[in-house]
Amino acid sequence: MGKVDSFLVETLRLQVLSQHTKNLTLSDGTFIPKGTHLFVLTYVFHHDGSVYEDPVVFDPFHFFLLRDDGNENAGHQMVGMTQDYLPFGWGKHACPERHLPANMLKIMLVHILTSCDVKLEDSLRANQHALGVGYHTGSHC
Repeated sequence: MGKVDSFLVETLRLQVLSQHTKNLTLSDGTFIPKGTHLFVLTYVFHHDGSVYEDPVVFDPFHFFLLRDDGNENAGHQMVGMTQDYLPFGWGKHACPERHLPANMLKIMLVHILTSCDVKLEDSLRANQHALGVGYHTGSHC
């Protein structure tokens, strides 16, 4: 499960998006309507070259290798919290329910991999160093 966790951590490091499911009024009176897409400005932290080697490159086993090197820092796990990895927030403002979506994503990924015929696109098959995630409606799943 460590490699699955690492894959999902790296995905969250590169893509963080939230969509509000209900109307929200902030304490200063700012109104955010239902369906608004909110971006947390973690780009600066998650693409910092002093923290991440090749910060714009998707490396699915980056965090797995950090743990495998004997660095058991909980921040290298999907639900971990550090000042450099913020998809669930940090400190007292971190999402207290982050374990639920983390486990749901792992279960969904295992279900897809065990129930569906997943293959690389022909263009990616030629380049064994490329990793792509895509979908199409004509699948076997």
